[in-house]
Amino acid sequence: MAIRLSPEAWFQIEAEYRAGSTAKQLAKRYGVSPSAIHHRSSVERWRDTPRTAAKPTQSERLERVAARLENVARVLLAGRKK
Repeated sequence: MAIRLSPEAWFQIEAEYRAGSTAKQLAKRYGVSPSAIHHRSSVERWRDTPRTAAKPTQSERLERVAARLENVARVLLAGRKK
């Protein structure tokens, strides 16, 4: 027997889906099938409307890449000192 979720639960599922959670992850967490989430997202066009969370800017992406490169350099230099 299928469970019926409240509108608040569907609102939360939509927000998490838009933020990048998969239908499979959400289905397991909320006790519904992934196909129910896919169906609802298709009918309500969750992916066709603007996301609630803004995409990172180019400078933010570059900062993340620079931080990763610094970490790699630190690890490589630490390996040379041994």
